[in-house]
Amino acid sequence: MLLIDSDYERQTLAQLRSVQSWLRRRCGVLTTIDKPFFDLRPPASMDDAPRPPLIPDFLVGVVRPGGVRRNVVVETMGWSEPLYRERKERLHAEMGKLCGPVVMHDFHRPADADQAWRDQRLLAGAAGRASGG
Repeated sequence: MLLIDSDYERQTLAQLRSVQSWLRRRCGVLTTIDKPFFDLRPPASMDDAPRPPLIPDFLVGVVRPGGVRRNVVVETMGWSEPLYRERKERLHAEMGKLCGPVVMHDFHRPADADQAWRDQRLLAGAAGRASGG
């Protein structure tokens, strides 16, 4: 059971559970799905400028055959506003450095795509990142 922030995150979680099942069945890859609640950056010093917390929507832990562990960050993109997207892009760059590759589950872009296509893009991205691609 995970606490989530929105219905968009609920839909992302459903997609991740599907990827989790597929990876286990088809590739023998075990995964965990975590929902961080706290800032994942090291504590700031008193001299550091204020910064927003770094809290990914989901952290997917992947244990590949041979015991190699890898994290994939999955971010739900629930808004289309430019300021939201710019802020998320900056945070995604930091998440990628600290936590692992970032895969987005977008509910608005590309605007001319239907949601089933966007969901498939998440599934392909998550499975590819989990398998090391």
